[in-house]
Amino acid sequence: MKRVLVILAFLFTTLIVGGIASAGPSALLIAPHRPADASYDEFWNDAVLVYDMLIGTGMYTADSIYVAYGDGVDGTSSNPRYQASITDFAATNVGIDNAFTALGASLGSLDHLFVWTFDHGGCGWQTVETAGAQTGDSFLVTQDSGYTDDDFAAQMAALVYGSSTVFMQQCYSGGFINEICAIPNTIIMTAARGDETAWQDGWADPVFGDHHGEFDLGLYTAVTGLLPDGTSVGTADTNGDGYITIDEIFANVNTWVDWSSPQLCDTYNMAARYTIYGEIQAIPAPGAILLGSIGVGCVSWLRRRKKI
Repeated sequence: MKRVLVILAFLFTTLIVGGIASAGPSALLIAPHRPADASYDEFWNDAVLVYDMLIGTGMYTADSIYVAYGDGVDGTSSNPRYQASITDFAATNVGIDNAFTALGASLGSLDHLFVWTFDHGGCGWQTVETAGAQTGDSFLVTQDSGYTDDDFAAQMAALVYGSSTVFMQQCYSGGFINEICAIPNTIIMTAARGDETAWQDGWADPVFGDHHGEFDLGLYTAVTGLLPDGTSVGTADTNGDGYITIDEIFANVNTWVDWSSPQLCDTYNMAARYTIYGEIQAIPAPGAILLGSIGVGCVSWLRRRKKI
């Protein structure tokens, strides 16, 4: 009996200490947007979409998601679906630096970090990299300039976290792979190679006509099993274990993306056992009784068109 009590005490202490050591997953969403880009409604739409997707997992809260958008003011939309108040920082170079600083203050060594970026992208592959390679001088266009792959990776490498999944929708996003994939316990998935543009999807809201990036729709439908208007598209959980893993998301993304070549870099072999909120834990029976299991919705579907 004494032995049983010791074992139970150990399990209870482990759960408590684990809860203290890890505050849970955090996220950074970056989507610059300038007045000249008024026709690109997908920049704001997808920021709200990804934000809602994270909240919908039940693993993220408003306090754990940091959003850098435009000049620091929420976007506008005629569709109530995208009338949201989520912006914390301007998506200027300094604003993004500030977002990383705030993120760093909230992360712990066991926490999972989700990162998502979207806007225009640029690269120098025409002069400094081989076509198709994931190298060169790729950058994310910001509200006032551009954030380079080297600077982005340096900011991430300076953070203390347990694991990270990075998703990038912008053109030439594959150019970030070499830098970010070298960071320990970090997976990166991009909409395109380092020498490719990324595109707007052909699906639009049937009532309001809102647009989205095709890579982002692949991500959103994989995790939720829904189109943005609430239409069900089925599950991306191909092995039926109740989790949508990173490799299952990548498979779903590839059914959506027609106009570029999505890339996945998984140096640390994490994609089959990680979700967008961290690793799938093997919980002992007593822990399972206390914690239960976390299931996340799912997906697959269509695509196409406008270059981003």
